[in-house]
Amino acid sequence: KHRFPVLESRATEPGGPGDNHEFRGRRATEADSKHRFPVLESRATEPGGPGDNSALGWSIQGSIIFEPWFFYVPHEVYVEHGNQYDLYTSFRYLLWPVVKYRKQEVISLPMGNLSNRYLMSRMGHFNPHSSEYILNLFRYVRHWFKYYALTRRGLLFPWLFGSIKVVTRSLWTRRRMARRPPEYDERLSQVADRLGLDREQILALAQLQRRPITQRFYRLLRELWIDRVIIALAMTSGTIVLALMPIQLWIKLMVPLSSFPLLYFIYEWLAQGESIFTIEQQIPKRAREVSQMLPVRLVSFGHTHVPRQIPLSRKTTFVDTGAWAPMTRIDDKTRLTLGMKNYLLANFDNGEMCLEFSSRMDNDEK
Repeated sequence: KHRFPVLESRATEPGGPGDNHEFRGRRATEADSKHRFPVLESRATEPGGPGDNSALGWSIQGSIIFEPWFFYVPHEVYVEHGNQYDLYTSFRYLLWPVVKYRKQEVISLPMGNLSNRYLMSRMGHFNPHSSEYILNLFRYVRHWFKYYALTRRGLLFPWLFGSIKVVTRSLWTRRRMARRPPEYDERLSQVADRLGLDREQILALAQLQRRPITQRFYRLLRELWIDRVIIALAMTSGTIVLALMPIQLWIKLMVPLSSFPLLYFIYEWLAQGESIFTIEQQIPKRAREVSQMLPVRLVSFGHTHVPRQIPLSRKTTFVDTGAWAPMTRIDDKTRLTLGMKNYLLANFDNGEMCLEFSSRMDNDEK
C-alpha cells in the first residue's frame, strides 16, 4: 500500500499504514542541502538514531523516503513531481542542482523560482506564470483600483527591477551550468541500480524532461514582456521622429495608426510559443510516454495545480493531484479554497488497483 498524502510537501506523517514517500520537486529541491536534511529529520521523527542521509533515496528511520527524481514500483506505480516537464521550472541537471558561488554550493534556481522571489511577490495577482493567478479584465481592473490606484504602490518599477534581476540571475546560472557535472552520470547509474532499471531506461526517462527556459534567451525575454516594452519604445520613438520630420500630416498620422499596429500583430503571430496552458495540456502526454516505457498501473504528477484523473489505457491511469498547500479564498480570507489540499491513496492487491483521490476540505464543505 502506497500513501501519497501530499505530493509536493516536504514531510509526511510517519506511523501510518504502509510507507510514506516524499517526492522532491521544484520547491523541495531547494532543500537539497546537507545542512537542511538534519533539521528536517529532527522535526519529522521522534528522537532516536539518525536515518540514512544518502543523497539518493534519503530516508528517515525507514518511515519517510525522499526521492530526488521519481518513485517507482514495477507493475504498480510511478510518481513524480512533474516540474521537469515545465520549461519554466525544470532544472538543467536535476540530480545535481547546485553550482559554485563564492566557494559555496547554492541551488541553481530555475526561472519560475526566481520570478516568484524577485518579481511576482511584488506584483500581487499579476502573475502570468500560474493559472491560479490569471484573472479576467474586470477583475484585474478591480484589483488595480483596490490595491494600487489610491496607494503609493506601483507595478512599473517592481516589474522593471524584478525582470532585470530574473534575467541576470538566469544568465548567471546558465553560464555555470554550461558543462555537464562530472558526477551526473554516476548519479544516473545510482538511481537506475536502486530502482532496478537499466541505463537505457533511465536515459529515456531523462530525455522526456524539458530544457529550462534559461537556455533560450529570447523566450526568457518574451516571458517577462521585455520584448513588448522594446517594441513599444521603438514605436514611440518612431512616432516622435515622424512628428519632427518635414513631411505631410497624413503620413505622420497613418504610419503610427496603421503600420505600427499591423507590424506588431505580425510579430505576435510569428513569436507565439508555449505558455502555461500548453504545458498543462502536454502533461498527460508525458505521463503516457512514461507508461509506455515502464510497466505501471498508475502514473501521478502534482506540479500543475490542476486536479484531474485521466485513463491512459485499459489498465493505466494518470492522476494529476493538483495542489497540496492550503490557499485562502479571494473573497473570504478566513476560509480555504476548495480543491487545494488534495491527496491520493493508491492500493494494490493481487494486481488490482484501488485509488482514492480526494481533498481535505473544511468540515462544513465536505
